[in-house]
Amino acid sequence: MNRITDTTHTSPRRRWAWPAAAGLGLVSISAAVALGPERPAHASEAGRFERRCIGTYLVLEEATGAQTLWTFHADRTLIASSTGEKFFAFSGQQGSWRPAGESEAKAVELTFDWDDTGALEAIGRVDIDVRAEDRSCDTISGEFEGRLFLPGEDPLELADTQPLFGDTIIGRRVSVP
Repeated sequence: MNRITDTTHTSPRRRWAWPAAAGLGLVSISAAVALGPERPAHASEAGRFERRCIGTYLVLEEATGAQTLWTFHADRTLIASSTGEKFFAFSGQQGSWRPAGESEAKAVELTFDWDDTGALEAIGRVDIDVRAEDRSCDTISGEFEGRLFLPGEDPLELADTQPLFGDTIIGRRVSVP
């Protein structure tokens, strides 16, 4: 068991924060994660998610009530900002996504997490499954699960690292009226 999952070595704030902040900030990432260059050979082969879901979404984590802004970029990067970043001492989230079916995508986000002294305590990884809920992709839904890795551990390799938290999400596109 590592220090992050052993709650005797984790501050009370951390034990509470990660499950509650789950994607709050763990849907966080501060180092871009490449999921592979699985670009379609022709734009016409791209699924609906890739063609229609590029943009920013206000995302609600259903169990915790946390809110996050997710931005899916055309170059398959994903940037997120959470309402829990400052309170729970973690960074903004960065990562990457790829299409997974006609109207779905998979994403990975990373974030840095600091202890009470400001030292790096962990790197968080959030694995996300998201899908378009309507033809125009104005609404998305999905689920995520998050893991923590000690400094020096590789958050790009899951190995046997078990999820510490997860939630379901629903999001609405941010658009100009």
